[in-house]
Amino acid sequence: NKKIETFADLSYSNGNLYESNGFVKKEIIKPDYMYIKNKVRKHKFNFRIEDFKKLGMLFEEGKSEKELAELNGLKRIYGCSKIKYVLE
Repeated sequence: NKKIETFADLSYSNGNLYESNGFVKKEIIKPDYMYIKNKVRKHKFNFRIEDFKKLGMLFEEGKSEKELAELNGLKRIYGCSKIKYVLE
């Protein structure tokens, strides 16, 4: 039983193309965040707690990812929701 899972990012699409090709809407995913570094959007996975040290950024033991991002002047921004579609 193979299935294809995909997502429509509501900042670009309303998902009609998936639905017209037989995909079934499964859920709405809450908006996620990313960071702005040097005026460029960067995925949050580039800034895990252990990565701040590896990247030579400011680091303080015991601080959260959000706190370390603020310490390093990164701005957190949020995108739009996504719709998860499945084709079985």
